[in-house]
Amino acid sequence: MSDFLSSPGAGFEEVRLVGPILDQYHPETLSAGLLRLADTIHACRNVRRLCVDVAGCRDSISSLVRRVLQRNPALRELWLTGPADEQRYDLVPAFETCGRTLRVLGLTGCGLGEAAGRQLAELLGKSGAKIEVLDVSFNGLDAGAVSALMDVTLDRGGLRELNLSSDEVDEDIVHHICQHAMLTKLALRWCGVTNVMAAEIFRSPMMKDSLRVLNFAGSYSIDADSGRALADALKYTRTLEELDIECSGIPGDCSVVISEAGLSHNRSLVALGLCDNRDIDSSSILTALSRSRAPLRLLNLSKSSVSDSTAPALADLLARAEDLRELDLRRNTLRKQ
Repeated sequence: MSDFLSSPGAGFEEVRLVGPILDQYHPETLSAGLLRLADTIHACRNVRRLCVDVAGCRDSISSLVRRVLQRNPALRELWLTGPADEQRYDLVPAFETCGRTLRVLGLTGCGLGEAAGRQLAELLGKSGAKIEVLDVSFNGLDAGAVSALMDVTLDRGGLRELNLSSDEVDEDIVHHICQHAMLTKLALRWCGVTNVMAAEIFRSPMMKDSLRVLNFAGSYSIDADSGRALADALKYTRTLEELDIECSGIPGDCSVVISEAGLSHNRSLVALGLCDNRDIDSSSILTALSRSRAPLRLLNLSKSSVSDSTAPALADLLARAEDLRELDLRRNTLRKQ
């Protein structure tokens, strides 16, 4: 590391520090080295992207982030990845020096917690940064902290990608997102999304005109009303390429509506995840996909009631789906023959 840090920084546009590299250093050596790295980035002046494994940096991470944000006005992307465990990292005070140029902020699994989430929102608000990509997943944020972050990112415009997975969302937050954003990517995995929230997202303008990736995994959020809204969205969307509604509690009759009124008319889906929806009518899903003109490459139907009675529909899909490259049928009841 010392050779790298003492070398001229010219030419570096991205710096990436990962756990296996960092873990080999003594904490004191690591702390000094990371601060020298911040100086190197400052001297370089053209580093645009910094990615750091927070767990590997231990207690030095806040000092590194503070120096980088303070001394490197050109920084546009900052990705800090933690282990998503119970450990808290004192990161937020470093954002007191956040500049207006920051556009991408990833703080996944960093254990921010509720109070730090609100403080982060306040500091981002003061910075004037217009965030385009925000990932604060797996941080234990409550709805109040998430709402504060939405106020300073959505209302400024420009937010394109949002990941709130495993944080808390409520109907007001979802309404705010649907009213003020034209996202291309939205991830709400294990957020407790309700049927009402799901229906509003499916009926929002972004679902038809901008959203490319939507992940609702683990929300048990699909009922008759939200299922009909999803069917309409799948029929009329011009942009949606990836949809993951794993473990969404889709009832059998609802899956038929989604299939016949939505999937069979879809022309955009590239990847569809329906894992662990044990009550769906998988035959109806497969038949609809074989009729659609979607360039489907990935289909996940593991733990989704695929059985011998579904085999004809599966065979028909495999014969028709020329683009299909990955099919997951694990933990179903298909016999080998």
